[in-house]
Amino acid sequence: DPRPEVHIRAVHACEALGEDARPLVPPLLDLAEKPPEGSHVQWVAIRALSGLDPENERLLAVSVKLLLEGKRGGSHHLALSRGGQPAARVLAGALGDADTRQKLAILSALAGLGEDARCVHDDIRKLVDHPDAEVAKRAARIVEGLEQSR
Repeated sequence: DPRPEVHIRAVHACEALGEDARPLVPPLLDLAEKPPEGSHVQWVAIRALSGLDPENERLLAVSVKLLLEGKRGGSHHLALSRGGQPAARVLAGALGDADTRQKLAILSALAGLGEDARCVHDDIRKLVDHPDAEVAKRAARIVEGLEQSR
């Protein structure tokens, strides 16, 4: 059914099923990647996926894409915060082509990962000397936190 409200009800049903909904991860990923236009299906699908399969590469990729686009809403932030080291690696991989605003968003997401960001410590450390003072300061704070927690 192409109606967004039907998709949203179906995704809510998946959330209610919990682990029993794991076989439905592929169609939920499809909704997260290509939602019906003008609907909130994407956000609801991402939220459900963050509980079912938080380290899924497709989920993390779409979440980083939304982060880089500056999209408001918490579902992609929630997904990234639950994605552990795989999320840290996807976020760090996006740093190279990111503009300053995007770098700040990525660093915020990495900071939210805590110890899971340790696997990309060297990528974060490279930004300590970034020409933008806010990027450099945020990177230094993360590096310091990771080094103090060793």
